[in-house]
Amino acid sequence: MLTIMYRRLWMQSQSYKIMLAMTLIALVINFAFAGMNQNYEPALDVVDLDGTVMSAEFAARLSAAEGQKVTVLDALDEKRVQMKVAGALVIHEGFSAALMNGETPRLELVSLKQDAEVMTLEYNIERAFDQFMAYRSLALDFEAAAAEAGVEVDGAYERTYSRLVEVNDARETLKVVTEGGSQRDLNAEIGMYRILGFLIMFTAFTTVIAAAEIVEEKQYYTWQRTLVAPVRRLDIIAGHVAVAFVVGMIQLVVTLLAGQYVFGLEYGANMGSLLAVGALYILSMGAFGLFVTSFAKSPNALGGIVSILLTSMAMLGGCMWPLEMVSSKILIALSWITPHRWAFDAMRAIGADDVTLASQSFELMMLAGMTVLMMGVGVLRLRDE
Repeated sequence: MLTIMYRRLWMQSQSYKIMLAMTLIALVINFAFAGMNQNYEPALDVVDLDGTVMSAEFAARLSAAEGQKVTVLDALDEKRVQMKVAGALVIHEGFSAALMNGETPRLELVSLKQDAEVMTLEYNIERAFDQFMAYRSLALDFEAAAAEAGVEVDGAYERTYSRLVEVNDARETLKVVTEGGSQRDLNAEIGMYRILGFLIMFTAFTTVIAAAEIVEEKQYYTWQRTLVAPVRRLDIIAGHVAVAFVVGMIQLVVTLLAGQYVFGLEYGANMGSLLAVGALYILSMGAFGLFVTSFAKSPNALGGIVSILLTSMAMLGGCMWPLEMVSSKILIALSWITPHRWAFDAMRAIGADDVTLASQSFELMMLAGMTVLMMGVGVLRLRDE
């Protein structure tokens, strides 16, 4: 097997080029995203058609809320919605009357998009409205209590509401602390998500292509000549997978180190655990390369199959967007059969949530099971050729 590995490593110029290209692509894309303003806030127009004190108070709550840049307008500007802002919230006439009658007021979010920006706006609007209603309820309760006590109530609602706004807007922002006692940094978590997603996605291409070079060797009859050598066929196959593993591990280490020293991610004592999960994932991708190789008849056919499958697996596995955003039960079910999902879940938990490797035992077992299954099928089919 060592002889096969040495020959393969010496002749792997194509795989090295692919590894370098995939690593650079991952880092360049990550750098492009990291170069964007991490404090980016979507723009929101607030169109107040009600024109009352209550609608103005709600608009003020939206302006004070973090997470968006608000511009208050008297009329809807469709060109701004098309070109400049993520959406426009229309406070329709009758907003105050509905609140006075205990009814739900009519609010309409106008947007031409359906993406994360709009989801952020929807969340921020709901949060601002809940805050506005809470302030209003407290102010009304205070006014009612003052009236029952025989205290002068003129302006009590306005003074109470203004005081609530003043106190709450001046309070220190809540800091979320993890179970281990460390403060969570949202930007760091986004950076971790991004680098791990690209790492898993692009490492898969490198590893699978390196393992699948058997198909090209068959085309040039190199594989057939190797089989007549005094080496067990199992050792020959293992040598190919081992080379793919080495190439994938090089890319894994380079990308993780770039994440730490170029993009400022803090792995802490978790680097070893990340490497362990990454190693098992790369082995699973080597097994996957062997699996598809056993079915492919030509390099061209293999290239098309690998591109489609790996891109689909990356999307299903959560490398491109959080699976929490996916509502389809079918897509969630399909994600269970992708190594990408289990590797990404484990590495994200270890890197971002600072959990131990042992806590990810289920994810590791799923990866190991898939590796054994794909490796077994690939070896049996190639051995019987």
